[in-house]
Amino acid sequence: MTVRSRPDLAGLLGRARMTVGATTSLTGDTLSGSGVAVWSGEASVTIASADRAEAEGAFLSECRAADGSVTGTFFEAGGLLVDLQNAGDVVAKLADHSGFTAFGVLFGEPDGSGYGRLSEALDGTITASGSHVVLIGHVVLAPAWRGSGGVGRLLTSRLLPWLCAEPRLIAVAPTVTTRGPVPCRARRIWASLGFRPYGNHIWILDPATSDHDDAVFDLETRLPGA
Repeated sequence: MTVRSRPDLAGLLGRARMTVGATTSLTGDTLSGSGVAVWSGEASVTIASADRAEAEGAFLSECRAADGSVTGTFFEAGGLLVDLQNAGDVVAKLADHSGFTAFGVLFGEPDGSGYGRLSEALDGTITASGSHVVLIGHVVLAPAWRGSGGVGRLLTSRLLPWLCAEPRLIAVAPTVTTRGPVPCRARRIWASLGFRPYGNHIWILDPATSDHDDAVFDLETRLPGA
């Protein structure tokens, strides 16, 4: 197996498994908790020991089993999940999480009700009716998979529904999440998934629009093994 060849990468993609999880405090401003959870997701695949030598650059991390097989993680993502019904002062709570203060422009000032809310300027432009906001803090793809036609975008898109079935809003800060590539390229990547700019640093997606679904369908059609 040579992971740098596209057919072999496609074979690995078809065997990959995704893990999604979230962590939050049991206490907060309301009986339901803090209203903000830290989420993470990763995609991994298991290969035989004999194939490991040819898998250079395919994994971000790996774990070897007793039988010699290797389970390698090639995609990682993480961020925050904000429950507007319980979050209260969202901006203040974002300050407790390193790297997320830039997302504060999305939210309004607390009104004493205990509910979090989107900013007035944003609220009227979003048609989705959910109560959760998904903030994407980082997305990392192993080197061998980069430039393969949208694997990172496809995995991100498949991850999102497991975090929240009907989010109110999804947002990302490309200049924050970029690790290596120039920010302008990162912005083009998110734009290709239906995100649009909001202010200078944030890109947002209205889940009720068809732009994201259309982009994902195109990726699934083009990518072998998807």
